[in-house]
Amino acid sequence: MSDLLPSWRTNRKQSSALARRQTTAVQVLVRRHRRLPLPRVPLPPLSLARRFLKLGGITFGLLGAGGLVGLCLWTSVVLILRPHPPRWLVQAMPYLVNNWSDQPIQSWDEIKAELQTQGSTARDLIGLDDLGKDPKLNDLKLLPVVGQRSSCTRNCEAIVELRLYRVLDRNKQELLSLQLLDQLVIQGPPEEHVVDPVWQGNVGMVGSTHPLPLLNVKSIHKQGLPGIWLTLTGRWQNQGSPILYGQVLHVDLQTLRINSLLNWASATGRLPIWQDLDSEDLPELVVSQSVGLEPHFSSYSVANTTAAVAVRLQEISLRKLPFPEASLETQYHNALFLAQHGLWSDAQERLTQLKTQLAESWPQELEQQMQLIALHARVSQSQADRTWSRADQKLLALLLNGQWETALETMGTSQSFFEAVVLPLLQQDSSRLWQRVTASLQVEPTEKATRLWGALLRLAKEDKEAALKWLIQNQSTIAKQEFEALMDKVQPEPEEEELLDTTVADAAGTIPVTTEPEPRSEKQPSSSGLPEVGGLFGTARPLESVSPATWRWPSGTPDMTLSTGQQWYRITLQAGHIGRQWDQLAIPDGSSPEAIAAFWRSLGFNTNPALYLASAASNQTPQTVRVRAIRLSAGTIELLATGTSPPATDIQIVTTPNQWVMPQQVSAQPLSQIYRDQPQLGERLLTTLSNQLGVDPTLLSSAFQEKSAAVGTVVTVRRVDFTGDQESELLLTIDAQSWPYEEISLPTQGTIQIVLNSQGEILYSSLREGGVLVGWLAPDTSAPALVTNQGGSYDLRVWSQQQQQFR
Repeated sequence: MSDLLPSWRTNRKQSSALARRQTTAVQVLVRRHRRLPLPRVPLPPLSLARRFLKLGGITFGLLGAGGLVGLCLWTSVVLILRPHPPRWLVQAMPYLVNNWSDQPIQSWDEIKAELQTQGSTARDLIGLDDLGKDPKLNDLKLLPVVGQRSSCTRNCEAIVELRLYRVLDRNKQELLSLQLLDQLVIQGPPEEHVVDPVWQGNVGMVGSTHPLPLLNVKSIHKQGLPGIWLTLTGRWQNQGSPILYGQVLHVDLQTLRINSLLNWASATGRLPIWQDLDSEDLPELVVSQSVGLEPHFSSYSVANTTAAVAVRLQEISLRKLPFPEASLETQYHNALFLAQHGLWSDAQERLTQLKTQLAESWPQELEQQMQLIALHARVSQSQADRTWSRADQKLLALLLNGQWETALETMGTSQSFFEAVVLPLLQQDSSRLWQRVTASLQVEPTEKATRLWGALLRLAKEDKEAALKWLIQNQSTIAKQEFEALMDKVQPEPEEEELLDTTVADAAGTIPVTTEPEPRSEKQPSSSGLPEVGGLFGTARPLESVSPATWRWPSGTPDMTLSTGQQWYRITLQAGHIGRQWDQLAIPDGSSPEAIAAFWRSLGFNTNPALYLASAASNQTPQTVRVRAIRLSAGTIELLATGTSPPATDIQIVTTPNQWVMPQQVSAQPLSQIYRDQPQLGERLLTTLSNQLGVDPTLLSSAFQEKSAAVGTVVTVRRVDFTGDQESELLLTIDAQSWPYEEISLPTQGTIQIVLNSQGEILYSSLREGGVLVGWLAPDTSAPALVTNQGGSYDLRVWSQQQQQFR
């Protein structure tokens, strides 16, 4: 072991020495390599695009960092100076920043004081939570602001601004603080925009550009529509019945903004209503602009209901739309052409046929257009089917609906009817009838009845020669022959005309009197045996002056004396009560003094020449007028009477004394009382009322129960025997002006009247018929006849036992 140890040590020393030598060699090599230059490997050059991308990335990075720093600084400054968000943020995210706004929080008293300093007045707040079930509505209030209109002398107050507020705090239903969300400056529609759509083509009815005032806020909201829908309303009146006009507003619950969408006007006094015309998606807004027998409706669809785009109303027009089938496009254009010229029923029939042919390919845009035409057609057809008290109204309704054959049959071949009814009608309404005739002939050139009416229009405006020339130019040989045959029957030869004209001399001079013979009947015999007339109905207008030579005076000597405070009236008789029914009075045969005296006696004027002059206004008492003279001309019977000066110069109603009854003269029961005392009858009345108003019966019932006290004065029931069956019918009256239910919109702002029997069947409705019931005539021997007012014209509606309706 000891021998081995020295050798191990010797080996270890040798290994260490060798290692030191190797390390020294490596270090020497490293030093040498450090002294040598390293070879440089060239880098590939960057492309131009990569250089730009690199530079752009650096630039955008610096800009982003700078923008972020600037945004933080701006936010810090804003939060320090104004610890509320801007309004656009409130409107974009209203419920995330419920108490954070740039508008100050004000009390109700502070808001009213602020408006007073601006010369305005705050009306009562309108709660939007009553108009829908959306929880967003719970704390929203609408404030109408009333101010004085400039350049105004009377009735100068109008709504000048609408404000939308959020209620922030409540304490026992009392408003503590309000926060303004949006405000809309209100300007009424120009007068020309209100007058022109209603009185189209009426010379002298030209509106100015002066804005009309908007006075009231009405709800036209319907469940299922986006947001809340309101309308501001006003009334314009120059002559005749007033025109209701307004502006449609939409409250957007996403952005909490008030938007003005549409100006509208309605001569029938009806608010815009929602109707589902195409049975797709949302209903359409329909505005009635009908005047008289001329139906006119404007319809609008709701467009852009997404949160990103404001809601707007898009009009459904009668312009040509792309048609899916090229081979049927001409038929579509013809139907549209007829509708544009007022021939609604014909246009609807043609479009219905096209829809059947296309089946599933029928687009929604065409469906909306067809349903708008169908709406007009229903009104036009119902007027043509209705039984009118005046023959000229019936004939005009048929012609306006394009029922040429039926109109010819109605006209008949009576000379007196042709001269007294047909010719004056064609002369007065030649413009709108001519456009219908020419439009119908353009689509159907071979229609013989249409050409005959075209010739009759030429005859009425010019003469027989012009009518024949027009037929020859249009190569209507058959129509020419029938026209000549018709003229032979309705127009006598000149020699016969001379025999029909007589002159009667009296103290006023020589008065030409033209008589038109009527066909004799048992009901209207000749002048030798005229039946007694038990009642009269007509209308009267005040006269400023009278020409005695144009009137027939029973005494033979004109009596032109007028007492102080009296004036002349011209009365036009429309109907008389003979036996047990109302009918038109036939003009007596002959024009001798004896015949006129006999007719005068049959009217009862020889013993009592007095009539009632009644006004449609409930606060005016009928006055008695004295009939002084008579005039028979152009198929009409006119009376000259004297009476006291009227409070107004509008048309008055003329009746036989003690036969005129107004609704206000009959005691009324509140609907709530009937609902309580007679539940079954109350349920029937409630169902009828809900159907007429287009309201859910459950909603109407709950609304009545909540405000039962208001129902007593707003919805009333009167019992009157309107049909002569010894059982009372029910006259249901709604005072729309005092309607207390904001969540239920009425189709009109005027009074609504519905006559129905005890079973709930409707016999008359002012909403359906279009007229307003102002009263009724009640002779002792028959059922009362209703007197309605439509557009300033009074009509008599008589109960028909056979048809079970008022005609």
